[in-house]
Amino acid sequence: MGLLPRSIQYCVSQISEVASFSTMKLHWIENLLLLVASLTNISSALAALVDNGIIGSLLTIIQLPDRRDLSLEVTYIASLSLEILDLALNNHTTTLSVFHESHGVDAIVTRFSNDITYFVQNPSCRSQPLKLLLQNAALILSTYIQEARNDSNARDIELYRNNCFLDSLERVFINGDLFTSSLVTTVLSVLADIINKDPSP
Repeated sequence: MGLLPRSIQYCVSQISEVASFSTMKLHWIENLLLLVASLTNISSALAALVDNGIIGSLLTIIQLPDRRDLSLEVTYIASLSLEILDLALNNHTTTLSVFHESHGVDAIVTRFSNDITYFVQNPSCRSQPLKLLLQNAALILSTYIQEARNDSNARDIELYRNNCFLDSLERVFINGDLFTSSLVTTVLSVLADIINKDPSP
C-alpha cells in the first residue's frame, strides 16, 4: 500500500477519535481529501486508489457519528468525501461494483435521511457545509441509479422502496423553500430515475 492510501487510513482513524480533533488536524485532513479529489480525474491514479481501498475509507468517514458540536469542518469533510465518491463513480467503471459490495448506497441513504431530518428540525444549523453535503449525497444517489439502471438486482429495488428514504424525498418537497433549488432539482431527478427503474414506489 502506498503513502497516499496509508495517509487516508490515518485520516479515518484521526477523525474517528473524539480526543484527536483539532483545527490543524481537520485542515490537514481537508487538504489531503482535496488532493484525492484532484487525482480522481486521472484514470490510473483513481484505479490505484480504488484498488487500495479508497471507497471503504470514504464510506467510513461518511458513516461516522455527527460531530456538528465540534466544527462545521467535520461536516465539510464528510461532504468532500461524498464529492470524491461521486467523481469516482463517474470516472472509473470498477468503482460501481466496489461501491455496491461495500453497501455504499445504504450508508449514503442513511446519512442523507438523518441529515434531511436534522436540517428541517434545526433552523439554526442550516449551514452551507450541510447544504453541500445534502447536495452531494443526492448527486451520488442519482449517479448510482443511472449507472445501475440495467441491473435488476433485487436488493436495489428493495432499497428504493425503503420508507425512510422515500420519506426523506418527501420532506424535501414539502419543505422545498428551506433547501437550495439545486438540491430540489437533484431530488426530482433521483425520484424520476427510481420510477423509471421500478414504478412501484
